[in-house]
Amino acid sequence: MIQPMFQREARMILADLYAGFLHHEDFLQMMSEIVVDKPLEGSTPQHPKREVRTLVVNDFENAPSAQIRFKWARAENPDDIEPGWTLCAQEHWDEAKRRKDMMPKKTARLKDPIDALDDLIGEYF
Repeated sequence: MIQPMFQREARMILADLYAGFLHHEDFLQMMSEIVVDKPLEGSTPQHPKREVRTLVVNDFENAPSAQIRFKWARAENPDDIEPGWTLCAQEHWDEAKRRKDMMPKKTARLKDPIDALDDLIGEYF
């Protein structure tokens, strides 16, 4: 995700990294239209409220199409998230802890790297 960034030099570097198939000016225009970071009504320094929209680069997509390669995402208002929400349900964390407890403890002593190399060389010569 590319957070709001307004320096031209930084945007040019991003254009070189992620949008080599686009002209720099086209990429910069797209970023200007997508990336937003502005205060909302009722925002104070103690309780900031901002609209933030970021550019998402699907770096794994090797497609010369801006519609496939780039998307945008809008930040959610933390006040709208239900209290007590967690990324995963408690059952997930309990299961992960149970699996970790089932793993055997490592008691083997690590070999010295030189001794390990000597053992490997000895097998082949």
